[in-house]
Amino acid sequence: MSRARKLLAIATLTMCVTVAATAALAIDPITWRTIDCGGVSFSTTGNLRLGATIGQADAGQLTGGAFTLRGGFWTGGQSGTLDVEDGAVTPRVFRFYPTHPNPVRTQSRVSFDLPRPSRVALAVYDVTGRAMRRWDFGVLPAGRQERAWNAADGAGRALPNGVYFLRLETERERAVHRIVVLR
Repeated sequence: MSRARKLLAIATLTMCVTVAATAALAIDPITWRTIDCGGVSFSTTGNLRLGATIGQADAGQLTGGAFTLRGGFWTGGQSGTLDVEDGAVTPRVFRFYPTHPNPVRTQSRVSFDLPRPSRVALAVYDVTGRAMRRWDFGVLPAGRQERAWNAADGAGRALPNGVYFLRLETERERAVHRIVVLR
């Protein structure tokens, strides 16, 4: 075992003992916590070995899917499988990601997160504020959205080299990104 790993193990165990000693004096009226400092069983994966956990929630017993949770995350020192559904997670906040690539030569990707279904519009403006192209996507579902933009105006003509602004609007949010067209 390398010296760094030994120091990490000693620091972890020291922290567990310190937290366990002070946690006995603290009472949290909202949630219960258990302090588990390893014990006989360890969880080993690849080069990592975990033998101490602190402050995990005491959830009582929960069962669902392919797992059982008893009093925290460990069940009798056994590792278990958590049943996770495939699919995207609904974002909690609105976000307009930087357009990629930027500068754009022929095509760019516009990505954004919607925390709730929303009416969405996207517009491209030149530096004078003149609208070059506008899309009204209607009401889009919550989640990650992506659209392609071919660096063209509303008539399908390639935009000349220059600086442009993409403005994304929903019913509640607005965001603007600067993009450079460089052919």
